[in-house]
Amino acid sequence: MRVSAARFSGRGYLLLSALAVLVLALSMAPAAYADAIYNLTADGCTPGCGPQSSFGTVTLHPVNSTTVQISVSLLNNNVFVTTGTHDGFTFNIQGGAVTVGTLPTGWLDVGGPVTEPAFGTFSNGIDCTMGNSNAKRGCAGNNPWVGTLQFNVSRASGLTLSDFVGNSTYFFSADILSGTNGNTGGVAAVGNTTVPEPGTLALLGSGVLGLAGMLRRKRKA
Repeated sequence: MRVSAARFSGRGYLLLSALAVLVLALSMAPAAYADAIYNLTADGCTPGCGPQSSFGTVTLHPVNSTTVQISVSLLNNNVFVTTGTHDGFTFNIQGGAVTVGTLPTGWLDVGGPVTEPAFGTFSNGIDCTMGNSNAKRGCAGNNPWVGTLQFNVSRASGLTLSDFVGNSTYFFSADILSGTNGNTGGVAAVGNTTVPEPGTLALLGSGVLGLAGMLRRKRKA
């Protein structure tokens, strides 16, 4: 029994040492940036732009400690428009003013605050001012903007994913022309899914595999 206990104790110490090395490696790794993905699921169109499980996604990607890239991809043949009192795309950031980087051709930074009729007030908005399906000015239902909307937002004092907050309920909204029924109006996102940075996953996975290998070797010994 003493021998068995000694073996168990030795194995326990080995595992604790390996775990300590893994934790140390993770703590010394470069800052791991993660993406946050929001689904545009709230339908504010009249009489409705669905049925669709998601009208599109908004992906936040931290470029560095002061800049976040926003990418908006519409699904199901939905396209961007700016109709009525809607803004083409809105977002809500806490902690002070931000700088909106270069926008794609046909988009204009309108600052804020801006109010989206179905979803309330947001700190910032941008408008689709010129569609890309023809040369006609404006971005109406017969002249939408098609493609992935991508731009950077920055703040010299620092900007993180946690600075993107809901206006009590909604984080983002977009004005769309529905690919399902041709109606126009706003759609919005109410929550997100955080996607871990690949390097951190790889390091953690390597550590787990290493521990598993050590256990197998111990059992054979």
